[in-house]
Amino acid sequence: MASTTPHLNTTNDSRQPEIKFESNLTGKKVRKEWTAPLLVHAQASEKLRLDLEVFTERSLHSQTGLATDFLLGTRHHTVALLEPALVQIKEGLRGFHEVGASDQYLDKRLPSIGYLLDLAEKRLKALNDRWESVIKELGHQIGDYPVGTGRPVPTASPRHLLICLLANQSEILSKIRTDKGLSEIGSHLDLPSPSLKGEGLELKIDVADGSPKMFFVCRHDQSGVQKLFVGSSKADWEGLPAIGKIRKKDRDHRLRSYTPLAKEAFRALKKAEDMVMATSGLNPKTSLYEIRQRAIEKMRGTDSPTRSLLPRQDDRDWAGFR
Repeated sequence: MASTTPHLNTTNDSRQPEIKFESNLTGKKVRKEWTAPLLVHAQASEKLRLDLEVFTERSLHSQTGLATDFLLGTRHHTVALLEPALVQIKEGLRGFHEVGASDQYLDKRLPSIGYLLDLAEKRLKALNDRWESVIKELGHQIGDYPVGTGRPVPTASPRHLLICLLANQSEILSKIRTDKGLSEIGSHLDLPSPSLKGEGLELKIDVADGSPKMFFVCRHDQSGVQKLFVGSSKADWEGLPAIGKIRKKDRDHRLRSYTPLAKEAFRALKKAEDMVMATSGLNPKTSLYEIRQRAIEKMRGTDSPTRSLLPRQDDRDWAGFR
């Protein structure tokens, strides 16, 4: 039986997306405005399915709390976000299946809107089937991961949670013991990305897939024990704003206690920069980087009231990756 107590920050404000359509929808508008949302939906479903593959292949279920969050978050995305969104899109685009897709996003072969609707539905089904297969393999029940109004929802994205699960594995920690190793953590994690080539389609420009574009890892050594902490940018749902708004609100909920500190640190940094410019005569138009470096060192000074707003240099290292 899975633990139903979420391990990370959650919100009980579970909502479903509301997809809006113009009353005077035309084939031209459908081609221009609905090619991207359908591609984003298909890519998001495929990315979640690939994340589930990584979860099982690397036996990440042993980290009970985080694993529960990952499986609950994936279920929430499938049942509460992607599924109702697709139902509404299919209804709204009824009668436009033969309209061709926009060449703004796709190269060479241009399928119909009906084909993209079928693709989104196929990938959503594959995601749901894979999730249920994972649950069965673990000996859990679908009911162990309840999704719906008033139920706790992990505020972090499933890909963020997956990286949290991977980052503190012994094999990963051994590879990043040097600064260079930490900077290359993205390649060490070796995570897959969704593709449309198997569907005979080729993207002209990248589209969103519902996961963050950038991740940040902090290494913290405490009493000889090394641990990695993971952060990320907001999940990218450009093209499906109805889902993006929900996930942004969830992320804001997670960061609500950090935001005031971040703003305080930024105000302190600007004040320190003003002091540097006043005493050094440096021009921000030509020497902004040097001004900021000096300001940060001033904030780290032992007499500085802003010292507590900065991490100690000797116990943390940072890296970012896509």
